[in-house]
Amino acid sequence: MRKQFIDAALILTAFTSVFLPPDIGQLHIVVGFSFTVICLVHVFTYLNRAVVYAAASFATGLVSELYGVNYGIPFGAKYQYIGAASTPMLFGAVPLNIPLLWLSLGYLALHLGRSFTCSFLWIPLSSLFLVFLDVMLDPVLNGRLWIWLTPGEFYGVPLLNFVGWFAVSALFYSVYHVLEGRPKSLSPAAIAAFVLIALNMAFANLVNGMWLATAVGLPPILIASAMALGRQVFRRKSDSTTAQ
Repeated sequence: MRKQFIDAALILTAFTSVFLPPDIGQLHIVVGFSFTVICLVHVFTYLNRAVVYAAASFATGLVSELYGVNYGIPFGAKYQYIGAASTPMLFGAVPLNIPLLWLSLGYLALHLGRSFTCSFLWIPLSSLFLVFLDVMLDPVLNGRLWIWLTPGEFYGVPLLNFVGWFAVSALFYSVYHVLEGRPKSLSPAAIAAFVLIALNMAFANLVNGMWLATAVGLPPILIASAMALGRQVFRRKSDSTTAQ
């Protein structure tokens, strides 16, 4: 019952975000904060060694962002946070909600990747799903929550940014995997929430004329999520039949 309540809350906050454009200021921050809190509860409900995952993803996200803001590494160019993202700042450069975003989005993508394999290959899979999400996230939030000091090739985003996203997520996933972290069980709600966030970003890109971001980022997420959810439904039916 507790898991069902947490699953419902996760989907509800992700669903709410679909109807909020990313430039409406404080309300978007409130919804985003609520989503992050529920994600944290979800992490500690569904993952063993949850503290390891939370610490690894938060710390790796924070350090990579500090290097990105100050040196342009590993995201291809320097940038700075502006506007609604400028909530409590860490080390005077990175808003608190940014490493929390790494933790939250990384957690959802973890469930999607682990739906296909329990071997170490879930690490590049989950990292790739995060990159596809960022293909849609970065263009639409560029100029709203952060600005690139040297505009890049993809709607102002440096192409190396996506390499950086893969590297950062693969790093904290690897730490979690090496320390024997794994889900206690996979959550269809986490995958559904990931899809809803992707749809939100896809729609925002289309509204702003950045159709290529949606065309590149959305189809792989939808296809993989449909396959993952289908596999989970089939597995549950098989388990139910076997039990009978």
